[in-house]
Amino acid sequence: MPVLEIVRSCSNHKVAEAATKSIGRGFFESAQGWAHVRGMNVGQFAAHCVSEFQQHASEDERKDFHRAVTGVDMPILTGLRFMIEAMANRAKLSGRLNEDRSGHAIDGRRDVLRYAAAI
Repeated sequence: MPVLEIVRSCSNHKVAEAATKSIGRGFFESAQGWAHVRGMNVGQFAAHCVSEFQQHASEDERKDFHRAVTGVDMPILTGLRFMIEAMANRAKLSGRLNEDRSGHAIDGRRDVLRYAAAI
């Protein structure tokens, strides 16, 4: 079962960081931004997302996860990406995470001035 394999391997933040890098540069940079907002490095954030998904994913999220990883070439990386995005989307919906136009995370309290200066 992909969830258990991801939990076993990506609970280690160093493995989670390497796996997140393997997904691709654009995704890794977005994950770095989401991690920064939470005061974590990307490996810690990815490991946290895996744990959160395992413990708190809704039945619909679990069904969507299984659909996403079924029949793909790299189910572990696909599953990890799904988990990270699902947890980041939860944070966005709750107002704890915002993104700039390029999809990079910004913290409305800390990064708004840096973001405004960059545009």
